Amino acid sequence: MTPIEAKLVYDTMRDSDMLGDAADETLHRLIAASRLRTYKSNDTLFWENDPTGTAYLVCTGKVSIEKFSEDGKTITITTRQPGEVIGEISIFEDVPRTADARATMESKVAIISGEAFILAIKSDGELALGVIRSLSKKLHDSIDHRTIQSWKLPRRLASLLVELARDQSEKVDGKGWILANSPTQEEMATRIGCTREHLNRAFKQFREEGIVMTEGRTIVIRKLKALKSAAGLD
Repeated sequence: MTPIEAKLVYDTMRDSDMLGDAADETLHRLIAASRLRTYKSNDTLFWENDPTGTAYLVCTGKVSIEKFSEDGKTITITTRQPGEVIGEISIFEDVPRTADARATMESKVAIISGEAFILAIKSDGELALGVIRSLSKKLHDSIDHRTIQSWKLPRRLASLLVELARDQSEKVDGKGWILANSPTQEEMATRIGCTREHLNRAFKQFREEGIVMTEGRTIVIRKLKALKSAAGLD
């Protein structure tokens, strides 16, 4: 790993909720036991049932965690951003991977030795606490995802749009909340577990009710309160 790459990994670790409280010595040991790899969009980091042995730290870009449904559809479980760690649960349990991991854009990912990761946790209490907090959050997120998948489609779409509005929207007076760089229809359909055709029908319903407007990949939320109500958040 070059000094520039090592600095990127170190800075990402220091900003990570899981790794950020670890001692400098711990982080440098983890970096020494890592390699940085660049994945192009749609490249796969690992497949479900692959053997374990490494953890993955997203340094730049975005990685989707996915599974196939019984009818062959790809279901996005969650998306991992820079600073988030992937694959550590398989290391702790010594079991094969439980899902696929795919880069959704060009991404730089540090691949960390599982053995070094376990040793670092044993020797650094702050790191151990960070791992516990992170795993607890992932457990709650998993429960939430399973709950959402049991909802009818309009509610799932409304919940996704509310999440996008919270994270990446801009409010414009007289128009509403604008999502200028929203996910593609295929990405949204995957995230809420439906086909593009069914997604379009749900969007049509919201357009007819005056809740949203769509212009290409730009989505304008005209009635955020009504959208939250459709998501069951009122």
